[in-house]
Amino acid sequence: MMKPQILTLHDQRVLAFNEFGDLNGYPVFYAHGIPGSRLEGMFYHETALDQGIRLIAVDRPGVGRSGLQFHRNLLSYAVDILALANHLGIKKFGVMGWSSGGAPTLTCGFLMPSRVQIAVSLSGYTNFGEFPQARRLLEALPIPGSSITNKGRFALFGTTLMIELIEKHTPKFYFDQLVKVCCEPDRKILQGDGIREIFMKVQDEAFLQGVEGITDGLDIQYYDWGFSLREIRVPVLICQGNKDTFVPYQFAGHLDSMIPESDLSILDDQGHMYPLLPVFQKRIFKKILSRVSHA
Repeated sequence: MMKPQILTLHDQRVLAFNEFGDLNGYPVFYAHGIPGSRLEGMFYHETALDQGIRLIAVDRPGVGRSGLQFHRNLLSYAVDILALANHLGIKKFGVMGWSSGGAPTLTCGFLMPSRVQIAVSLSGYTNFGEFPQARRLLEALPIPGSSITNKGRFALFGTTLMIELIEKHTPKFYFDQLVKVCCEPDRKILQGDGIREIFMKVQDEAFLQGVEGITDGLDIQYYDWGFSLREIRVPVLICQGNKDTFVPYQFAGHLDSMIPESDLSILDDQGHMYPLLPVFQKRIFKKILSRVSHA
C-alpha cells in the first residue's frame, strides 16, 4: 500500500495525503468520492505526469489514514486544505473533486478566493439548501442507500456499515454489484484493464477506520452548505455525464445556474466513471492549465 504523507493539524488531527503526477507541475488538491480515499489519485497519475499537474490527493476526516473530526461541516475541508497548502508552501492552486468530493471542493472556492485559481466539480453535488428538488432526485436513483437521505444519521450509519461489511468480506460481490447499478458506458470503464484492482485498493483504504468518517462525509452534503453558490468567486468547471446513475444530472445544471463564473460540460453517453478515462483526464487538465495561464 502506498505510504501516505502526514500533516499534524492545529487540533492535533492527522491529515493524510499523497502526491501524484508531476511533482514540479501546477498544484491541484483532489477530493475523493465516498466511499473513496486519497488512493483515487492513482487513476490520474500517468495523465497528470504527462500534462504537468501535481495532484495532491487527501484523505478526508475519518477516511483512510486521516483522523476523525467531530462536529465538522463542509467548510471544514477548505480549512484543512488551506493548512496543507501553507504547509507545502503553495500560494496559488486549483482544486478538484469527484462525486461526493465535488461539494467540499467548491467550499475551497468560496473560502479562499485569493488562493484558489480554479475549481473543478466532476459529477458533484449541489447545495441542497438552494435546490429543493435535490433530495427527491437523489432518492430516485438506483444506488443502494439513496432512499434514506432524509432518515437521519443513524439510518445512514447502518446502511454504510452494511456496505463496509460487504466490501470487506465479499469484495467480488461488492464490485459486481457496483457494476450492476452502473449504466453501460460505466460498465465498460470498470471492466477495463487494471481498473478493478485499483478501485478495490481505494475502497479497502476508505473503510480502514470503519464508517464514522464516511457517514459524516455523506451526511453533511445533504443539507444547506452554510453559504450561497452565488458567493463562489472563482472560475468553476462543471462536468457531468448525461447517463449518471449515482448523481442526478440536474445537479450540474443547478450549479451552473447559480455559480457566477461557471463552465458546464454535459458529456453525452457517459455516466459517473468517466474521470477514470485518460482521454477525459487530459481534457480537464488542459482546461485547468489554460485557465490559470490567463489568470
